[in-house]
Amino acid sequence: MKKSYKCVLWDWNGTLVDDVIPSLYAVNQILTDRGMQPITLSRYHSYIDTPIVRFYEHFFDLGSTDFSVIAYEFKSNYKRFMESGGLFANTVPVLSRLRSLGVRQYIVSAERQETITGYLDKYGIAAYFSGVCGACTDFAESKTERGKRFFAGIGESPSDCLFVGDTLHDYEVAGAIGTDCAIIARGHQSLRELEPVADICLSDISDILGFFTDNNN
Repeated sequence: MKKSYKCVLWDWNGTLVDDVIPSLYAVNQILTDRGMQPITLSRYHSYIDTPIVRFYEHFFDLGSTDFSVIAYEFKSNYKRFMESGGLFANTVPVLSRLRSLGVRQYIVSAERQETITGYLDKYGIAAYFSGVCGACTDFAESKTERGKRFFAGIGESPSDCLFVGDTLHDYEVAGAIGTDCAIIARGHQSLRELEPVADICLSDISDILGFFTDNNN
């Protein structure tokens, strides 16, 4: 990986927003409501996948269970548990520092577009971003093709951009777009799942600042 990138493509869930435990609680609420055993964080990390329907195939026969009902229940539970959630501790200082360096910042996420923009307003960080690429459903589907279309539309060069995420899917999306990728191993997948595949695994969002220098000079 080089230094002096001019833009960063951020994943949202588990990268900027600290929502792993609220997500685990939301899943466990779905399971316990059906008389099933809750899962541990380690099991959550090993099962999580994109599209998210693959995650739920570990628990349900989706030929007979309506996935849209599960997705709705998760969203309702997630919203409730996220009332006590928020951004990772160093998110705002890093966003601020990158802006001061002249770095353009975007979000590319499997989360619904209006959900992201709502949280950006809630957390007071919308002004840091030049664009947001979110989904139009709550099904957390692959963001590869949507990410490629978004990236083509913003006119950035792949060699100038760094994709920052927390899952193997983020690594796949970066490869499809053609950008370098840094994975922060504190989100929806653990270092155990990430390290064998991802080239760069970091422990904290602040670690990416080493890949950026002042682009105004």
